[in-house]
Amino acid sequence: MLVLVLLVVGGVALFGALSSDSAAPSSMMESPATGTSVAAPQSRTASHPSRSIAARQTLMIRVTGGPTKVYVTVSGNTSQVLEDGVLNTGDIREYNEAPLDAVVADGGAVEVYIHGRRQPKRTSGQRAQWHIAAP
Repeated sequence: MLVLVLLVVGGVALFGALSSDSAAPSSMMESPATGTSVAAPQSRTASHPSRSIAARQTLMIRVTGGPTKVYVTVSGNTSQVLEDGVLNTGDIREYNEAPLDAVVADGGAVEVYIHGRRQPKRTSGQRAQWHIAAP
């Protein structure tokens, strides 16, 4: 009888968890290299980032064109990868540390701000890279 009650309670709890729309995304992710949890890079989608947001960030990447692959590491430590994936139109990534190295598969698909200053637009369809020195 106890097993039946536990089975029913578990089923109801599972159904409630799966049908809930209020589940918030986690801000933690597991690091593939170490298996430990680390804070995920800040991400948001916006039509126009404010200048004050860009000014507070060491590096901000905003995808304005089509999806593109982005790779960001701590300079001199390529084992510390901060971003390695495809970002979609409207995605924004912000980083608050330096020095950094950033590589984008399609340099024309992004707006890049370094220490609050917008960087010149790169050629569409060509790989672009930036080194972000400490302020």
